[in-house]
Amino acid sequence: MRPIPRFWQPARADVEHEGRRVPLRVWGWSIESAAEAADRARQRLAAAVEQLTRGRPGFDYYPRSPLREELLHEVRGADGALLGAVTRNRMGVDVLNTDVVLFADVDLPQQRKGLLRRKVLADPGPALARIAHWAAAHPRLGVRTYRTAAGLRVLITGLPTGPPDLGILVELGSDDLYVMLCGHHETSRARLTPKPERVGTGRIPHSWPYDAQTGPVATTWLGDYARACTGHAVCELLSVTGPPPDPDEVALVDLHDRVTQASSGLPLA
Repeated sequence: MRPIPRFWQPARADVEHEGRRVPLRVWGWSIESAAEAADRARQRLAAAVEQLTRGRPGFDYYPRSPLREELLHEVRGADGALLGAVTRNRMGVDVLNTDVVLFADVDLPQQRKGLLRRKVLADPGPALARIAHWAAAHPRLGVRTYRTAAGLRVLITGLPTGPPDLGILVELGSDDLYVMLCGHHETSRARLTPKPERVGTGRIPHSWPYDAQTGPVATTWLGDYARACTGHAVCELLSVTGPPPDPDEVALVDLHDRVTQASSGLPLA
């Protein structure tokens, strides 16, 4: 997979547009150095300014750039090849990014029931049946099915390494935004830690990268979030079918199941 950028630098300018000053901030990124990230930021800012002065949108951060997320650690195979990377997303959640195994998240619709009209998830039976039918039609692939707080997650092994097969995601019922993200970034993503709102905290108050002012605030939030996550799992393993994963896949499956606490029996968040 493509390495996740370690370095991010902003470039800023005020541009005259339609009789008013428009502030622009554009980010540059690099795998190698902050200096290279700063150079890229300046180049992107110059292009944005030119577009804006010509009357076209001059600021198109998303989705052309990589996801601006803190790189926590990389997962490498015995030969040193990059298998996956764990990043922290804009909510403060740890996310596994990889092109070695495929993740499909299948959200279930919510229904209101009872006198208080509480929201409950729809019966997962039809979605589980669809997944089981798909797995039976692809016996050469390993299929691991998990329950999540909002639905189901499918982890597939045995596919060629490379950009995710978006057709599989659609067949299994992944939402359009997730399919688009996987296609653009050429990896699939799996949340490893609970959503902050499900454990009683708001999202992380500042975006990566942090500075001298935002860093201490983010550090305090991360400590509170880690404590709030105690006693919660992200998913629960329901079933496993097909052939076993190869050694590279095992490294990713084990990481996923360990961090999400998929076999713990804890409440899902």
